[in-house]
Amino acid sequence: MRVLVVCLADVSSSPRPNRILNYLLSRRHVVDLAAYSTSSFEDINNLYIIGRSERSTLYKLMYGSCFFLLSILSYFNIPKIETFHCFYSRHLNLVSMIEAFALYDFDYVLVENLELLPSVLCIKKRAKVIFDAREYYPKEFENSLVFRYLYQPFRMLLCNRCLPKVDYVLTVSPGLATAYYKTFGIQSFVLRNTSYYFPAEPRPTDPCLYRMVHHGIANSDRSIADMIRIVKVLDDRFTLDLYLTGKMSSISELAHLASDCDRIRVLPPVSYENIIPMLCDYDIGFYYLKPNGFNVTHSLPNKLFEFIQARLAVAIGPSPDMASVVVSSKVGFVSKSFAFKDVVYMLSSLTVEEIDKAKLAAHKASRHLCFEKESSKLANLIPYI
Repeated sequence: MRVLVVCLADVSSSPRPNRILNYLLSRRHVVDLAAYSTSSFEDINNLYIIGRSERSTLYKLMYGSCFFLLSILSYFNIPKIETFHCFYSRHLNLVSMIEAFALYDFDYVLVENLELLPSVLCIKKRAKVIFDAREYYPKEFENSLVFRYLYQPFRMLLCNRCLPKVDYVLTVSPGLATAYYKTFGIQSFVLRNTSYYFPAEPRPTDPCLYRMVHHGIANSDRSIADMIRIVKVLDDRFTLDLYLTGKMSSISELAHLASDCDRIRVLPPVSYENIIPMLCDYDIGFYYLKPNGFNVTHSLPNKLFEFIQARLAVAIGPSPDMASVVVSSKVGFVSKSFAFKDVVYMLSSLTVEEIDKAKLAAHKASRHLCFEKESSKLANLIPYI
């Protein structure tokens, strides 16, 4: 099979597209890639550079005006897919990708971004299109007034026009799959953000020291400041190490908040391939995530499965999709509610025996909550050669 993967990112540093691309290569498909920049994949058949390039101020003003006009028209359900194709193909510099469709007949095109769908659907020829809906896009930034009034109608129209023309839709959690079905009548496949299996053994927990860890992006949606405040009121058994990426200003604010507690450290991030080995030195993977948006509420993130592969006990709030995995696999603990006092109570009540039991459950679950098992769903969409 000849497959084109299209992604507005550098796939070498984007975990989910990275795993999917490696899966396709491992199944001996002929794989082309259209992405932001060069990647570290030696077996790619052809690489097409797409994405935003440096533009003049005049171009940016013209683009902004066109975008504003399309957004207004989206309220009235007016623009056609071809309009979006013309608009995005110029703005996102899709020339090389369009040329690839002229040169080759692809069997499948796997699309990683909603805004790429109009162009792919217009030029796909006989190819089957798989859309990897990594977010519920109509509500991606719903807390922003600008998004709700300018971007959301645009996203709704793209979903209404494009999703019925796609052959298969993937998404990351049952909550997002339900939303796509209820709103657009689209049946999607849930492909969870599981990590590769990592061979490790649970480390015994020191009864005098519960080492907690969290890693990820430092932004307000991730409730990291609340995690710091929670650990501050816990007893001296509890420590928390934070490995954060993102804006230095945000990381500095969190470091300042933690500076008066010597049990909390803000540390430099580690490379993607070293995340799980780093996590193995800890006892509890901590992710308290307030439900401050639809996508956040139904998050099922990479880090949950990385915690499990590192054989950690998992401590979370009652986020429904994460809680389902934690409870069914018995790999950790879910607070009664998102109330501060309930999270503090859940953590402070933990015993060494409970933590070690959850670690053993994570060890058992690591065999089936891994990408090697999860990727079998892709075989149902793109047959083996």
